[in-house]
Amino acid sequence: MYPWVIDQPDDIFLDHAGFETYDSLYRARDIFCVDNVIISTQEFHLYRAVFTGRMLGLKSYGVIADRQDYIYIKNYKFREIFARVKTMMKLILGSKPKYLGDKIPIYGDSRKSWD
Repeated sequence: MYPWVIDQPDDIFLDHAGFETYDSLYRARDIFCVDNVIISTQEFHLYRAVFTGRMLGLKSYGVIADRQDYIYIKNYKFREIFARVKTMMKLILGSKPKYLGDKIPIYGDSRKSWD
């Protein structure tokens, strides 16, 4: 069996407070004790996500997950400009996510994240 294949449902960790990319990656590092991430998302968003992870000290890699062309891609790309500025401000200021919580390391029981 390949190590990246999910064998059991209890291998899946839930992040109920990853409301935006910055929060998700911050929590991956500080709550789930992750050092490396593979981010799978749309191409227009992927560069910011990988950059954010790396700036937070994670070994971050990305995979484009686009399965189709997007009708409103120009709107998404325009929105991404502001999202990048917001992310840079959070990185510069060292902002913390609104919700942190107890550590739930990914090498432990994922059911602790299921509440």
